[in-house]
Amino acid sequence: MNLLYICRKDSETNFGGDVVQYQKTKEFLEKKYNCSIIILPIDKVSEGDIKNADILHIWGINTTSEIGRIINLAKKMNKKVIISSIFSDDIQRIFLKYFVSPFLRNNLFPCLEFLNGILNDFCLVPLCYLIPQFWDKRYHIKGTWEFSALRRQFIDKSDNIIPNSNEEGEWLCKAAKLEFDKVKEKFIVIPNAVDVEYIKNHKDTGFMREVKDFVIEGARIEPSKNQFGLLKALYNNPEIPIIFAGIVTDNNYFSALKKLAEKRGNVYFTDNLPIEDIFSLYKRAKAHVLPSFRETTGLSTLEALMLGTQIVVSNERFCPVKYYKFDEFGFVCNPFDINSIKTAVLDAYNHPKKISLSEEYMKFHSYENVADMTFDVYNKKVIRNL
Repeated sequence: MNLLYICRKDSETNFGGDVVQYQKTKEFLEKKYNCSIIILPIDKVSEGDIKNADILHIWGINTTSEIGRIINLAKKMNKKVIISSIFSDDIQRIFLKYFVSPFLRNNLFPCLEFLNGILNDFCLVPLCYLIPQFWDKRYHIKGTWEFSALRRQFIDKSDNIIPNSNEEGEWLCKAAKLEFDKVKEKFIVIPNAVDVEYIKNHKDTGFMREVKDFVIEGARIEPSKNQFGLLKALYNNPEIPIIFAGIVTDNNYFSALKKLAEKRGNVYFTDNLPIEDIFSLYKRAKAHVLPSFRETTGLSTLEALMLGTQIVVSNERFCPVKYYKFDEFGFVCNPFDINSIKTAVLDAYNHPKKISLSEEYMKFHSYENVADMTFDVYNKKVIRNL
């Protein structure tokens, strides 16, 4: 089976959980099945690449014109097209990018949730048309009715959509102005996963061993990951070290975050780390905190949980806590509410839950299982669920 994996064009410079997801899926599929998998950025895919593939697997549904071009070419050649949605709410992303940083710098965080609701209801969609035209072409038409129509076309023309949770499938359909029940047959949920054997055999590298009893957030440094929320929540608890482990993708946001971090003190930035070092930090952390404004899973949360670390995640409006049972194993918060974040983090820090993951849970969220489930999709077999 010849497979063409199609990723976002900035995947090499803007590393994220989606990159880990398709790289590890490729690794385990090639290890277990007779698959040949080529990974290409979406803007580098040629007609010849499509012709040589048996199946196209697109990782991410947010790149509009390129996806349309590729799906149309694939369908002319009678190729099967699978899309792993890796959904993000573009209206929310535009709101966060253009409105959050000024409010954070001026200590107006409590106003953000109210402002978000008002803008969504009355004027953020029109702004999605205007902002990209004047300031940022990367957001061209995202969040608009036109973008919703394109997503509906992608869902209609693809053979299957793979979300990482039931919640993600419903969020995507809502953004595409579709009734989930009418198209759910096309959706096959495959969970995000970890390399279970690697985690079981991982040895602490000793990286940053001098920092004790810290909390950590493993995520790209950008508004959607809400490092500001965590920093503000623990601002008056400077005795608790905070480690932000991730690359900077928004320099203005990072500048404001770093300025506040220097005032607070006891805050560390590591940039991107090798997996053995980041896992060592997760294992030693008192809690892993991801108060994000949208996660299809939060791969770092799943990794930390599998390593036996206390976790804090955003509630079900922002993260699929039910599908991954994060609410059972960890603590949840409202990412727009500093007091909610603080309460959840301090509870995890001072009153940790006993984490007892079953073998069934570990196996279900392993890349071995994900490879089996993905191969079943390629072959139209029945999918196993937990």
